[in-house]
Amino acid sequence: MSIKPLRNWVLIRQVEVEEVTPGGIIIPDKTKDNKPLRGVVEEVGDGAHENGKRVDVSVKRGQMVVFLPFNKGSVLPISYKGQQFLLMPETSVIAIIK
Repeated sequence: MSIKPLRNWVLIRQVEVEEVTPGGIIIPDKTKDNKPLRGVVEEVGDGAHENGKRVDVSVKRGQMVVFLPFNKGSVLPISYKGQQFLLMPETSVIAIIK
């Protein structure tokens, strides 16, 4: 990957997850407003500096994560070599899926 986030930013490739209602209706992620989304971490920054010390980013490349969609303009869509990614601060990531 030739995009390297800085500080506590992460680059995520969103993964579409379909939810099936009890009646069998499939609801894709993109139709749900303000619900957390899933993605794979492609790259991470080196961490932020707080009080003169570096604080590492909590997520690692290859992890599946849950993140908040378009959190007040802090999630930036990026197109690179025909692929779509999301660049966001680590604070937009709310969980790691194990």
